[in-house]
Amino acid sequence: MSKCCSKCNSTLHTTGEHKRADLESREGKVKEFDEILKDCEEKYKKKLSEYGESWREMLPAELVKRLFLEMDELATATNPKEAYEETIDVINCALMVAVRVKQDAKRDN
Repeated sequence: MSKCCSKCNSTLHTTGEHKRADLESREGKVKEFDEILKDCEEKYKKKLSEYGESWREMLPAELVKRLFLEMDELATATNPKEAYEETIDVINCALMVAVRVKQDAKRDN
């Protein structure tokens, strides 16, 4: 067998085996993102039923200020569970900023 690649420099497996391992690793990483995005969606839906979509009326700059407040909450989290919940809030707030900025961009074109 020849060397697999510069990544592992191994002669113990074929290039195809290495590529399969890379693919499985990437699929696992994508699954992690999917699980986090699912948590984001669930939390967004819960807050949507409590607060509605008032954020859609906010200026992007106001949402960015809120994003900074959410990041400050994350920075002061005292345990992993709290940090994860705050991370979900940061992601959701960042998505709200993106939606508003995209709306403004479409309107300006």
